[in-house]
Amino acid sequence: MEGLMNAVHYVTSDLRTPGQIRVEGIGANAAAYTKGCTTVRLRSPNDEAFSMQFEVYIIPTITTMTPACKVDSSAWDHFSGLQLADPTFGTPAKIDLLIGADIWPALHPPRKCIGDQQLDKLLQRFWQVEDTGPVDELSVDPCERNFIGTVRRTASGRYSVQIPFLQNAPVLGDSYQAARRQFFHLERKLAGDPELRNKYIMFMQEYIALGHMSPVKDDCVDRTQCNYIPHHAVTADVKEMFRQVEINPLHRKWQRILWRESPVAPLRSFELATVTYGMTNSPYNAIRSLRQCAVDNYNIVEDENRASTARKSILDGFYVDDYLESFDSLVESVSCAHDVDAILRQGQFILGKWNSNCAKALDAITDPEKSGSHIVLYDSNATVLGLHWNPLSDELFFKVSIADSHTLPTKRSILSDVARLYDPIGILAPVVVLAKMFIQTLWRKDLNWDTPLPAELQDQWLEFRNGLRELARVRVPRWLSMSPHAFCTLHGFCDASSKAYPAVIYVNSVTQGSNSNMALVTAKTKVAPVKEITIPRLELCAAHLLVVTLRHVQKALRLDNVPYTLWSDSTIVLHWIRKQPSVLKQFVGNRIAYIQAHTKVECWRHIRSEYNPSDYASRGITPTGLLHHPLWWTGPPCRYICIQDDPVVPELTEEQLQAQTLECQPFRTLVTIRQDHHELLTTSAYGQRIPLVERFSILSRVLNTTVLLRRFLPCYKGQRSNIVTAEEYEWALLVTVKQA
Repeated sequence: MEGLMNAVHYVTSDLRTPGQIRVEGIGANAAAYTKGCTTVRLRSPNDEAFSMQFEVYIIPTITTMTPACKVDSSAWDHFSGLQLADPTFGTPAKIDLLIGADIWPALHPPRKCIGDQQLDKLLQRFWQVEDTGPVDELSVDPCERNFIGTVRRTASGRYSVQIPFLQNAPVLGDSYQAARRQFFHLERKLAGDPELRNKYIMFMQEYIALGHMSPVKDDCVDRTQCNYIPHHAVTADVKEMFRQVEINPLHRKWQRILWRESPVAPLRSFELATVTYGMTNSPYNAIRSLRQCAVDNYNIVEDENRASTARKSILDGFYVDDYLESFDSLVESVSCAHDVDAILRQGQFILGKWNSNCAKALDAITDPEKSGSHIVLYDSNATVLGLHWNPLSDELFFKVSIADSHTLPTKRSILSDVARLYDPIGILAPVVVLAKMFIQTLWRKDLNWDTPLPAELQDQWLEFRNGLRELARVRVPRWLSMSPHAFCTLHGFCDASSKAYPAVIYVNSVTQGSNSNMALVTAKTKVAPVKEITIPRLELCAAHLLVVTLRHVQKALRLDNVPYTLWSDSTIVLHWIRKQPSVLKQFVGNRIAYIQAHTKVECWRHIRSEYNPSDYASRGITPTGLLHHPLWWTGPPCRYICIQDDPVVPELTEEQLQAQTLECQPFRTLVTIRQDHHELLTTSAYGQRIPLVERFSILSRVLNTTVLLRRFLPCYKGQRSNIVTAEEYEWALLVTVKQA
């Protein structure tokens, strides 16, 4: 620091304040004494608006020459073009100024590390109670409006779409430098793996040869008016469907990448001409174009019934680029597959990788000229929407890849393990809910993400983790025994504990001869909120979740007209369902209104807890226990769920009556006498007196204004706080009602 003072001639007595302070940990010696203090003003060579002044102490030396030797940075291409704070950082030089932690934040804009915060928010979704407020189902999605207004067909039949943008979206900024750094990183990675490099180059060459990307001829000067996408070494083109949809040429500038085959070649900009996997809008544009293809081209099938069937099959049977459908006969499956394929080919969507549990159907679909004996099904492992499927046995099964770990478990590692339990249908719900409960326990302990767990929690988690391998033994029939000749009914079960609440759906199929089969369809679980709520309310949340799940099942399996029965072991919830929502408090009333709007009250029945399969999903069971649990896999025996014409709901106990009373709205009887000479609270406008209740259109504003006026009365002068009390609000409401 003293060298800096000498260099700028800040050694005069009017600029240096004398004083000695012992300083340790700085300089060549164990301790040093300051030679006074002064004021320094920092300015930026790049930002003229930046200026900062602070007080510093002067010592002989801060440290030795830094760096110790010259660093040659000319080979570091990723620094090329960057604006560095110290362009000569590789040349040894003196350190003139040491800035403390109190000054450093002011030199850099605050940047929040939001990774763990985002994880925290995602975790909280495990136990957040659903909002049952009204939803405007008539509103049109902005993406849908954009698609309808901009979609076009090319000469080849492909669909051309535009990228939907948010209204009032901020400027993207310069994405070129980030993409450039990522490309250099990719290039170094490929240099160390020649095989991967050759595959990647071939992949990019194919992309160019197919016309899926083209070089940019006139690079824009303003890089905020284009977007560069960093790309990574992924050679498997698992999203072939995306590349069949073109991007409008006007919007291709938002899909630019950097590419060169050799490090000695110039780095060039390319524009991607098709929907690009990895962008937020890509799944929507690809799926919506495929659905539009079904609507536009289904009439190429001559038979009207077959055309309608194929159109509906496309609209309902696709999940992104996976087509799933089930048929009752070989002829029907083959004809529909051919019709679907013909319709989608009009939009250049080519179906491939067919699979079936029937060799004859698979043979006829893939090559109609071959006989059924040419294809033999093996005990293979196909994947369906992330689930594993054995076409030979027609069963779903699970693979849990939990590697042996020699490190202590942390909240982060546990969340990583839980994420591997991919179970979109909910077949493993009683096991998965245990993992969710454990994560909430860690949340309550307020543990850091990378802090090892306490000993008792470690033992609890490791015991659960080691048992997850047992899930590989689970086998679930894909077919639910539903056929045109079977009488099918849906049965839903719900329950709640202090820790979680689930909803489980089964389908019961009765064929000729009274043969009955009950099969598990799906299950959903929610962990109870961190803020404790009463068991009756949790039971109601379970009933609400059951209705939501039932509607999804009815739509997905096209069972809107199939009879259903909903079962709960909560007597108080069954009594609530038979009440008017208006007489119940808001939390209960909103959910009861939803339940009554989407289900029939007479379809709700009572079941004893020991016969309720959802009871196990509310408390959780181990993987080993799940394997040998017939109540979960097949539901209760038919004799326990026989349908009565007049469902009987058990009477409420004294304790349940009290709980129900607490959830009812208090009844008020207001008797008033209106007199003509009654003085009204009024305000003036344009020389006229207007009643206060007519001045506002929002009740809360009327009440707040009335309370403020009341406080000016002599007897209420002491109540001048910023908070409106419940008593004041009640008084204002009564006054307003009297004047209405």
